[in-house]
Amino acid sequence: MKEASVTKFMQSRAAGLIAAALAVAGGWWAYTCGGMERLDGFRGIVLASPNLWIAKPEVSLWVNLGLNLLAACCMAALTNVSNLMRSSSILYAGLFLVMQLGMPELLGQFYGGTVMVLAAVVCSTMLFSCYDGAGGNRRIFMIFLLLSAGTLCLYPLAVMIPVFLLGMAQMKAMNGRSLTAAALGLITPAWILWGGGLVDGSDIHWPDFHSIFKGTDSAGAAQLITAAAVTVFTAVATWVMSLTKMIAYNARTRSMNGFLSLMTLAMIVMMAVDHDYMLAYVPTLNFCAAYQAAHYVSTRRHERGYVTVLSIISVYTLLYIWQTIG
Repeated sequence: MKEASVTKFMQSRAAGLIAAALAVAGGWWAYTCGGMERLDGFRGIVLASPNLWIAKPEVSLWVNLGLNLLAACCMAALTNVSNLMRSSSILYAGLFLVMQLGMPELLGQFYGGTVMVLAAVVCSTMLFSCYDGAGGNRRIFMIFLLLSAGTLCLYPLAVMIPVFLLGMAQMKAMNGRSLTAAALGLITPAWILWGGGLVDGSDIHWPDFHSIFKGTDSAGAAQLITAAAVTVFTAVATWVMSLTKMIAYNARTRSMNGFLSLMTLAMIVMMAVDHDYMLAYVPTLNFCAAYQAAHYVSTRRHERGYVTVLSIISVYTLLYIWQTIG
């Protein structure tokens, strides 16, 4: 089989389905192996944080696996509908699932990181449809409504608000009306909760900072940090190697790629600054890193792109084995 054919297969739907099956099987196996530390201690600013929504661990496992598959499907739709990578490749979604599998402790339970990556994908899709004001202001309103509502139960989502404001400028969708729509979206959730008497000032809980590795031994901490470092390296390295290709794109595609590059940078910075809640940013970083890696491969489809893909799969497989056996 020619090298170009191997690379093409890895970008196909069949490969994406294989990645989905492996993610589900790997998440289930990691759960059955035991030793999976439940994420406790997180609280939202007003509402209960997502890790407290589901009490039964097994239900939490299947809900989280299902939502990860949903996020991957949304990513595939995002690339195809927006022509983000100027190809029909769904390698992006497959690599995301592979990277998620590299941290089975996070894949095997529902928590805020899953909510955050779903919000990132859905809001990015809506933002890209607003290029040059094409999508109207209702989608801008919905973007910031979702981000504001999510922030009430998961404060790390607040970092997405300035990211998407800058994204509006990149997508040439920033004007007086769109800013008004964004402002209304931001205040609406709080307006409903406080105006409806559902919460009051006593319900506000500011973030309770503590170590993300509370209850985790030094080996577990080393595994999580190593996986995060590998993802950061993958994102940065593939972005740098694709930079010259991005410059040659048309204005719309450059804007979309620039926004995802901005989100990648924001996740890396926040993981370093807000290390107490680092785990909440991991799935969104995987979302960004998977795109950067898939974009790099798609721009070199006639070269040995499969080598990059196999290298990534091998590294995250080793991380999975380390965390399930170690």
